[in-house]
Amino acid sequence: MRVLLLSHFFEPYSLVGARRMSSLVRFLAATGNEVSVLKAANEFYGSDIDPDAAPIENTEICEVRPAGTATSWIAWIKAYKKAIDAVTAGTGFDLALICGGPFNYFLTGPYLKRKYGIPYILDFRDVAAHKLVAPGAALYRTGLKRSLVFVKNRLIEGLSIRKADRIVATSPKMEELYRERFPGQSSRMLTIYNGYDDAALASFDRKEPDSSLLSIGIFGKFTYYGNEHVKLLKEALRELERTGIPCRIVHIGAQEPAVEEELASLNYVHYPTLPYSEGMSVLSSCGVLAVSHYQQEAIATKVFDYIFLNRPVIAFLPEDSDSKLLLARFEHAYFPASAAELSRQLRYIYENRITRLSAGITDTGQYSRKAQNARYRDLLETVISES
Repeated sequence: MRVLLLSHFFEPYSLVGARRMSSLVRFLAATGNEVSVLKAANEFYGSDIDPDAAPIENTEICEVRPAGTATSWIAWIKAYKKAIDAVTAGTGFDLALICGGPFNYFLTGPYLKRKYGIPYILDFRDVAAHKLVAPGAALYRTGLKRSLVFVKNRLIEGLSIRKADRIVATSPKMEELYRERFPGQSSRMLTIYNGYDDAALASFDRKEPDSSLLSIGIFGKFTYYGNEHVKLLKEALRELERTGIPCRIVHIGAQEPAVEEELASLNYVHYPTLPYSEGMSVLSSCGVLAVSHYQQEAIATKVFDYIFLNRPVIAFLPEDSDSKLLLARFEHAYFPASAAELSRQLRYIYENRITRLSAGITDTGQYSRKAQNARYRDLLETVISES
């Protein structure tokens, strides 16, 4: 099949926003399918570039740039439409797949169907027009600007979904949210998870934690949605150290001022953003893994990484969230509500030499990107057969 993919973030972009579609394209190309990718030009990724990203066979990569110096969302939509016209001329695409965020260019879906008759799928790797984020978080906006952005996103969302052949969410509650928001399109909605990147972990160097201390690993964002959880972590670790339990915190990812400030007085080690397999190797040397996330309707991608590593997890998550419901399947996932509770949980893990998220995890394949990519391939073939 011939697939046109719009993914603003794509290889060689090195952060998590590119992994879902980059993994899928490599999977499709390896099985003989032809894919053309429209992505933001590399200069818009700043320093977040993976210099070792390998070329993908059977794949055409086209970089998109707005005209002149314009970088507004309207300019980006115009640039993507121009790129669509360029790659579609004389090419018989069977289907288009549009992955967000950003979500403004979802409007290219109706354009593709109207002008070229190409069916399209919208992939929501996050919720586009979500409920307003809590004050204090990095995503928080105040006043009129916040309201206007929210309304604009909802309008784009509605116009794009109405004509879509399928709408893909990344978690059950996200799918449920969209079913309630757009009941007329609910029969075309489904969930395809993210997952740990099994292909990138083919030569993974797994390490064992130092049992003489309590080491806690954080992969990626921790205070992006608020600072209260790092404060709980600091208080709990101070209490443990006062009672003779040596602790270390390892944070892999972009520096976060709140993390640096709160944990500087402890045994805190920071690594910059590392290539995925290297970061996972460093993370595997930690005895406990920590995650903080605010959304009910999403599964933090690092949760799949943590399941693969099979280490005890300390999770700061909303009640009844998709991330919590997934982790709660495993006996050594803990959900502290206070520093005192967190201190007790970490002491229990350390003193009882708990080294696994679950002894029952023997095959993590169902949580891999390969398994989800196979589901996506089947979906693409189904939509094409219906067209």
